Amino acid sequence: SINRLVWGLVTSALFVGSSLLMAAEVPPVFQGFSLLGSAGYLISAALGLRLLRAIARSGHLDRARR
Repeated sequence: SINRLVWGLVTSALFVGSSLLMAAEVPPVFQGFSLLGSAGYLISAALGLRLLRAIARSGHLDRARR
């Protein structure tokens, strides 16, 4: 469970950092979007989906309620 917590923190930090890059329009910029920010969004989305899939597979989320 600690691994998932760390994975979630890394994913959220990447998402927040990408949001800052997008808001500041950090170069290189393509059609008004920071390419680094866009890449960060894509990577954080992939990491987040991987985390959700790992949680769903393990089923530990359901057991914690009991």
